[in-house]
Amino acid sequence: MVSFIGKGAGNATLAGIYHIGASQMLDYHGYCTFPGNRELEELGMAGRTPDMASCLAFDLERLDHHAEWIGRLVITWPLPYRQWWRWAKNGTFPVAAIEAESRFVRNMPDWHDLILTWHELQSLPASWCATLAQWRGI
Repeated sequence: MVSFIGKGAGNATLAGIYHIGASQMLDYHGYCTFPGNRELEELGMAGRTPDMASCLAFDLERLDHHAEWIGRLVITWPLPYRQWWRWAKNGTFPVAAIEAESRFVRNMPDWHDLILTWHELQSLPASWCATLAQWRGI
C-alpha cells in the first residue's frame, strides 16, 4: 500500500510504503481501544457508534522502499479530491513536484523559543540550517 497525505486541493505528498499484514475484526469496544483512534476523534474524525457494524484493522509494516521520497514526492490527486483511497491500476497520478526538503518539516520556531538537544542539532532540516547560518553567533 502506498500512502499519501493531502496537502492542498489536487495534490498529495508521499507518506510511506507499507506491507499489509494480518487483520482483525473490531467491535465497538475494540475500535475505541485501538491505538490512535481516540486521538483521531479528538482531532475531529467522526467516530464509530455502538450500533455500527464491526470493522477491520490491519497490521501495517512500513517498508524502506523509496524512503528518500517521503515528504518530497508530490503527485496530482485526481477528482474527486475527497476520495481518500484509489486503486493505482484505475487512475493516473502524475508527479506534480519533487521538493528539495520534506513538506512534513515543521516551521522553525522563533529564536526565543528554540531549544535543541545535541542529537537534534545533528539532524536539522536544511531550511533550519540556512536560517541558523544567518544568525549572529551561530
